[in-house]
Amino acid sequence: MKQVDILGRGFSARSYEPSGGDVFTINAMQFGYAKKFEQQPTKAFWMDHWEDIASYAPGWWEYLCKQKSPIINPAKHLDHNWIIEYPIKEYITHLLFKFPMIKFEYINNTTAYAMVAAICGDYDIIHLHGIDFSTDNLKREGERACTEYWIAIAHAMDICVIVNEESHLLDTSPGNREPGTKWPLYGYKVQPDIDQIIAGELE
Repeated sequence: MKQVDILGRGFSARSYEPSGGDVFTINAMQFGYAKKFEQQPTKAFWMDHWEDIASYAPGWWEYLCKQKSPIINPAKHLDHNWIIEYPIKEYITHLLFKFPMIKFEYINNTTAYAMVAAICGDYDIIHLHGIDFSTDNLKREGERACTEYWIAIAHAMDICVIVNEESHLLDTSPGNREPGTKWPLYGYKVQPDIDQIIAGELE
């Protein structure tokens, strides 16, 4: 089974254990991963344009230039061949062939770009760690919705997506509930046993 870990800087990254497959890091998580595991990730996604990174995060930019480890970015850099252009045309072609109605322009954050890359990379399993979007910030809520859209696309393509149990994605984290319990199904006074229904259908 071909697996990939997508690793962000959210709080659920604290319990990250490598799956043994490839690793995609989101933005500065590249630094933390490289320090902890003493190796670079398979792909490091920095989807803010490199000009903007150099402007708003000069410390990060200086580190990247010194490190010279490959990063994925929307644009090439004439002087830095370690900046690899995101192959958006290739991915659009790949996905539209399978899903003509897909809303490809619905990508508003770096994790979504990494999800698209994983979907097009023919992975069987995608593990998400540190991808939480757990704040009340409206921008983060929009990014969470977008990421969950691409998780649904992955599921539709028969790709297993495993979300870290501490993450708020797909209401995975139990929040204030007992560990191991699930969010109740909206509107039901008596909760249907979803697991039992699924098990019955699979028999």
